[in-house]
Amino acid sequence: MGDAFVQKGPETDLAQMFTVSQAAAVTGLSRSTVLRMEDRGLLEPAYVSPTSGHRYYDVYNIMRILSVQQLLEIGFTNEEARQYFSAGADAAELFALVERRLRILQLTYEEMKLRATTDKHLSVQLCRIGESWYYVEHAKGFTLQDKYNANYDAYRHCMEKGIRLGLGSQMCVNHRTDYLEGRIDAAPYPFDAYIPVHPGQSAPGIVCEPACTALVLYYCGELNEINDAYLRLGREVRERGLTPAGYVRAEAIVGPPLGRDVDMSKYRCRLILPVEG
Repeated sequence: MGDAFVQKGPETDLAQMFTVSQAAAVTGLSRSTVLRMEDRGLLEPAYVSPTSGHRYYDVYNIMRILSVQQLLEIGFTNEEARQYFSAGADAAELFALVERRLRILQLTYEEMKLRATTDKHLSVQLCRIGESWYYVEHAKGFTLQDKYNANYDAYRHCMEKGIRLGLGSQMCVNHRTDYLEGRIDAAPYPFDAYIPVHPGQSAPGIVCEPACTALVLYYCGELNEINDAYLRLGREVRERGLTPAGYVRAEAIVGPPLGRDVDMSKYRCRLILPVEG
């Protein structure tokens, strides 16, 4: 058997405690920030003098302050941080939330990297795509103008219906398979305009796309040369022996749907093809 372990309880000796100024200094925060944590129910001093009202913090309080700060820095709200600690630091209920935010962080990192890229290039990788929620409208066409008009209108309709918009990029789900066979057909086909919305909403047109494995192609280059990216994606599917599990999603990162001042020579997008496995 190992040695007995006894966890220390709350400090009772003021000489072993710290004032709010000391707590702020050792955690790198301001005095007002520490006091705000108290006001928001995120921190309780080990001792408050009934005569002077001075607050004193023990070692556990200091560690709590640092833990709270870490949660807030990664995007937790005050209420979510309170839930975490009230559950005895059991993160099971918040795990899905953290996982979703990690995916958003990874997505943002990838988007910023693409935005910073100036050279034309293609890159392909097989990865896991997380669950996402969208408002969807159906359309038909072929040209880039068709896609632009459908996405713009869908975004406006989504707002008119009072649907809460979400993080992420607009995309078109193109009901086409020509590129998988090494060709580009110049004929209209059905496609869906996808507008990212806040998860959990229930309204006509809202869909939840489940998590999936996907072959993802990142494209940086001229907007009018996007067909080269489709052909490359189709070639990768054939060479890797993959089986598509849905239609290709064209997700705009820098492009016409995202602003009037977009340089068409610096188009950035992701082609996402769900695959089996």
